[in-house]
Amino acid sequence: MNQKLTKYLSIILYSILLAGCATNYKPESFNGGYSEMALSKDVYNVTFRGNGSTSEDKVYNYMLRRSAELTLDKGYKYFTIIKEETKATISFRETPTTVSTQKNSNTNKNSSAHAHNTHRSKNSNAASTSTSITTVSPGTKYKVAKYATTAKIKMRNEESNSIRTYNAEIILGNFLEKA
Repeated sequence: MNQKLTKYLSIILYSILLAGCATNYKPESFNGGYSEMALSKDVYNVTFRGNGSTSEDKVYNYMLRRSAELTLDKGYKYFTIIKEETKATISFRETPTTVSTQKNSNTNKNSSAHAHNTHRSKNSNAASTSTSITTVSPGTKYKVAKYATTAKIKMRNEESNSIRTYNAEIILGNFLEKA
């Protein structure tokens, strides 16, 4: 197979595999997800961690979703984000190095040439030459970012003047419409 084609097919296959592997909305596991920790009756730290295929925006939105679910589960209507932080863990990956060899053989029946790489058959006047070309292509390096957003939220039943106060039902409604 052509060396360039092999390299492109490897990149395409790896990209398809990664695209299908973005972290889903679920409790935290080895592949990411949400978690929370109570700091008091109405104050929680809520975290969502993605994998290398989960965008920063999606991680943030899933943190909002978990905050809204938790707020309603605890009997509140609103939550205010007191503090938040998004971190990225950066790593680098590389596709494998590929090696491709092309072999060319020529036979000349009436040749009397005696080249270094020429072989004569005992039963004919044919001369055969063979050449091969090996191409080595290094893998392609690419950056992988894994995002995690943590927010300290305060749950409440009354609306606040803060622009960082959210109605939990409205936040969840945004996710239910897309499902």
